Amino acid sequence: MACMDHMGNETVVTAKCRRGHKPVLSGRPKRKLKSTSNPTSLQAEQCEEPSEMHKHRSKRGRNVVKSAKSAVDTPSVPTKAYLAEGSEDIYDTHTCPECRRCFKMHSHLQEHLRSHFPDPTLQCPTCKHNFSSKSKLRIHRLREAGEKVHQCHLCEYSAVEKNAVRRHLSSVHAEEAGADVSSHIYPCPTCGQKFHLSSLLKAHMKTHNIKPENEQVCFQQGCTFQTCSPKELLQHAAEVHAVIAVQCRHHACAAIFQTQTDMEAHYRTHLPYHCSQCDFCCSNKAAFFQHQRHGHPGNDKLCCDFCSFTTFNPVEFEQHLEHLHANEKIHRCSECSYVTPHKRGLKRHTLIHSGEKPHKCSLCDFRCRDVSYLSKHMLTHTDDKNFMCTECGYVTKWKHSLNVHMRKHAGDLRYQCDQCPYRSHRMDLLNSHKLRHQAKTLMCEICAFACKRKYELHSHMLAKHSGLDNQLATLKCSYCSYTTCYRQALQNHENCKHTKLKEFRCALCTYSCFSNISLFFHKRKVHGYIPGDKAWLENYTAKEKERNSAEFIQDFYQNTTRRYRLQQHESLHTGIGRHSCSMCEKTFGTVTKLRQHKVRVHDKQPSHFCSVCDFSGYTRDDLDSFLCKQCDYTCGSVATLRTHQGSQHPQLHMRVHKEEKKYLCTHCGYKCKWATQLKYHLTKHTGDKPYACDECDYRTNRADALRAHRDTQHSETRPFVCEKCGKAFKTIFILKTHQHQHSNDRPYACGLCRKAFRWPAGLRHHFLSHTKQQPFCCRHCPYRAKQKFQVVKHLKRHHPEVSVEQGVVRDSGAVSLTLKEALQGTVDGKAARVEETDCRADEGAEDGMEDMPDIGSKC
Repeated sequence: MACMDHMGNETVVTAKCRRGHKPVLSGRPKRKLKSTSNPTSLQAEQCEEPSEMHKHRSKRGRNVVKSAKSAVDTPSVPTKAYLAEGSEDIYDTHTCPECRRCFKMHSHLQEHLRSHFPDPTLQCPTCKHNFSSKSKLRIHRLREAGEKVHQCHLCEYSAVEKNAVRRHLSSVHAEEAGADVSSHIYPCPTCGQKFHLSSLLKAHMKTHNIKPENEQVCFQQGCTFQTCSPKELLQHAAEVHAVIAVQCRHHACAAIFQTQTDMEAHYRTHLPYHCSQCDFCCSNKAAFFQHQRHGHPGNDKLCCDFCSFTTFNPVEFEQHLEHLHANEKIHRCSECSYVTPHKRGLKRHTLIHSGEKPHKCSLCDFRCRDVSYLSKHMLTHTDDKNFMCTECGYVTKWKHSLNVHMRKHAGDLRYQCDQCPYRSHRMDLLNSHKLRHQAKTLMCEICAFACKRKYELHSHMLAKHSGLDNQLATLKCSYCSYTTCYRQALQNHENCKHTKLKEFRCALCTYSCFSNISLFFHKRKVHGYIPGDKAWLENYTAKEKERNSAEFIQDFYQNTTRRYRLQQHESLHTGIGRHSCSMCEKTFGTVTKLRQHKVRVHDKQPSHFCSVCDFSGYTRDDLDSFLCKQCDYTCGSVATLRTHQGSQHPQLHMRVHKEEKKYLCTHCGYKCKWATQLKYHLTKHTGDKPYACDECDYRTNRADALRAHRDTQHSETRPFVCEKCGKAFKTIFILKTHQHQHSNDRPYACGLCRKAFRWPAGLRHHFLSHTKQQPFCCRHCPYRAKQKFQVVKHLKRHHPEVSVEQGVVRDSGAVSLTLKEALQGTVDGKAARVEETDCRADEGAEDGMEDMPDIGSKC
């Protein structure tokens, strides 16, 4: 690489790279920049030619002073590195093909290339000036329009750029802003007083200047000459002491010194910015900050691992790595084997170990580790698709998606399967293809259905567990935006991703996991469980009940604060209590039971008396009575009353076997045997649904329907297990329905033709063929059917533009057949009358249809 020595001459530092080649440096002339001027050479010129330095100060408006010692030790660091043609294989970096300039990141190179090849979309429409990035063009247009969008929160200052407001805060409001901005401290070189603002320091330094009207004393010891004129003092030193005195070259100072060295040492006190690590000082803040950015040499020698470059300056060493070895993976994670060429990538990677996601979306709960991910996520909240393929018209929101799409047109099939000749232009397509060579790893959390792809599992959930007529309530995770229709899936998600609670434990060992699917795999792999093994399930269920009961007792009594409660409970099983009667040998677990025993058995003195009669008792419960509604019988407990009703009034049960229906609905004529049935039926007319689920929006008019809803929708326990296949179900009804699949029995036989069916719905549907009833009809044509689903199918095929709910019509006089009537083969009188009426209507319709066109054929 090329660098400047302390005399300003360009020298060539040959660095042997790791491949054994020597770097070839470009011989092209470099641009002369303000930052490339060497402070050391300036200092040497100042020491030799003061008049030239004064002239240079008047032109440039600043002075830079630096010691010769530090100049020799610290060569100036080039701000940009260039490589000659043919040397790309020497250094692993990003090089501009036009000017051979090196960049530490590929995005910086892409932005730089726009200076050689201007982008028409980044041109200002007003001044026709080209820019290298959208942000620079936006700032330029805001500056031309005079729009200052960034405002200082402490004053009325506003600016176009946010960095300008940050600089304003650090320079003007350093004390008020506090830790929000990085403020510098500027000490006075004369008295050492410190200031937060450079303007205050410069104003303070003016108080140390020696003005021309001030009286000065001769610098020779023993000389009492005093004057207010610097010229007289200079003339006095030359004539009397034969010394050529030197006046301070600062424009506001009139101090006279004996030698040039004393004057230069005094002149340094007029420069406000002094480096704390070396003798560098200047009057320009930008030059001072640039000097600090260049860094200072340390005590350790730094050697490049990729070439023979060595230096003592850590800043120079870092710039060398960033520019000439930009693609080398030099940053390593301290917790894993991850390596990256960029500090930003390492910083983003360390957030994976800490779990921190500092960037959050303002419109949703999305959080990410890098701000670039957040900017890409914000596109999901917009409908704008600004990137379009010119070959096929494909449009997308993301530029990266367009670049990946263009590989298909270019034939760039860069991803290849390692097990077959398949190739693809996208990594996700290759991953989806590789699933063909793998086992089924995805499993349904409801029925253990296994598949390979996510969309297959999603389709299974919609087809098997969603239900079109009865959509399940959407359950939302309390920690993130995850939603599901199944409570078990939500519990598995929260345990695995957030709470880390292993709630599912094996009853045969100490294994615990986050989800029931993992427990299912554990039982099958470790304990040899085979689905359908009845003996294994019975043994496991017994072990689980034993463990649950033991844990319940242990947890309950471990949480109690007194030990006697455990002894009190144990007395229920052993019959031996901690309290014994002093008059007999009986023991009791509580003092209350012991006291009741003494009052009833030994004392026999009643303490509660009835106010109506002479009855007396020992407790308040002895006076309470329960009255039978069928007779005048009274008793003291609910259990005794139920025993009385079962033995003395069995006729209530016999009503089930009778055909009498004495409860009549006044609205529609509905009859039933029980008053509770009529009460539930009336709610259909009133629309009252008093029973509400406390976990979702479901409401019903029956208490048993609510219990069934809770058991099937909000409970994950499946106590009913099929003995044939091992599947578990929530209710006994679903289990019995499922067991019909494993048997050839057809218990439902028609009472007229003895045709047997496996399901009761099939028998009712068949029995309608004997009655010739067609209670369901289409609203838009004469089509009639026996079942509602037939009319629905007809509407979807012939009237797709009409809604199903409005197209199905049911006759008000139609009689619904019961399962009992279908089994017995009997039809009541009302159904028979309906059948006769339908037959006469059909005959009349047939006579009238001879002269009418075929309307049904049009449907």
